[in-house]
Amino acid sequence: MGEIDAAAIRLRDLIAKTVPALSMGSADGLARLSFDGVTNGLTFVTLSEGEAFPGGLMRVHLFREEKGSTERVMLSATVFRSNTSRVVEGTPITILHNAAQFSISYFGVREPGKFPEWQSDWRHRNELPELVRIEAAVQDGGQVHKIVLPIALQHARPS
Repeated sequence: MGEIDAAAIRLRDLIAKTVPALSMGSADGLARLSFDGVTNGLTFVTLSEGEAFPGGLMRVHLFREEKGSTERVMLSATVFRSNTSRVVEGTPITILHNAAQFSISYFGVREPGKFPEWQSDWRHRNELPELVRIEAAVQDGGQVHKIVLPIALQHARPS
């Protein structure tokens, strides 16, 4: 259970500190929000934990990986670069082993004038979502532990 708690704390800390950083599109050169969320993965820019990249921004990629019978949740982090052609991926680390289920959803307004709602993706938007929810089922010693982790983004604009 310790690994699960540690992963939940780390994910909450990283995602809560997401910043609305802009990246230059490699094809058109236009600036876009560096936040790309789908059901099984999330790429975002957050404040450094102060260990590997003291005081700066880092780009984080969270995803589920399946290799044969092994399912795990992985995280890679690297120094944030606004020019996407200069991004160098970090080496992924496993933050959850035996992740039988893993999904991410996003809470916010899809269209101006509408009420915020939970959505399965958050792509090509100009604003951060207000909340990110991670749900996982992790097998541990013959038991399945369910995780539901709602995370408020500190730098999101409330609707």
